[in-house]
Amino acid sequence: MQKDQTYTAKLLNRARTYRYWLVLEGVGVGIVAGIVTVLFRIALEKADAFRGEIAAAVTEDPTLLAGWFTALIAAAAVVTLLLRWEPFIGGSGIPQVEGEMQGALSQTWWRVLLAKFIGGILSIGAGLSLGREGPSIQLGAMAGKGLSKFTKRSRTEE
Repeated sequence: MQKDQTYTAKLLNRARTYRYWLVLEGVGVGIVAGIVTVLFRIALEKADAFRGEIAAAVTEDPTLLAGWFTALIAAAAVVTLLLRWEPFIGGSGIPQVEGEMQGALSQTWWRVLLAKFIGGILSIGAGLSLGREGPSIQLGAMAGKGLSKFTKRSRTEE
């Protein structure tokens, strides 16, 4: 019981300055999530450009087509391994973020961040017709969760 009272007292003492810290932490989360999302979008643009270069090269020299298909199979294998390693990266990511906010899911932020980033670049870079917004939302949410873990916030504050 003493532990609960200490935690509650700590929260009440923080309540006086809580809203100011909340704004500052919100800005920090926004910056971190924004940086991760911008890096993801830049990487996607580079992957799109690379795919365009490959398409141009294959058009000029059709013998390169076998190499391109081998690279696509390798990318599919890596994405499959990433999905097995971290199942929460499947799909757009928005339902996973909603589940996290409702307390129904608990994602490991760094695994989702790493796997979704790499898997998204490989999938979209390979030419699959996937959205960019859902993965960006999940990546930003996991960056925010990571920041809350680094700052040792409670689940409620997180």
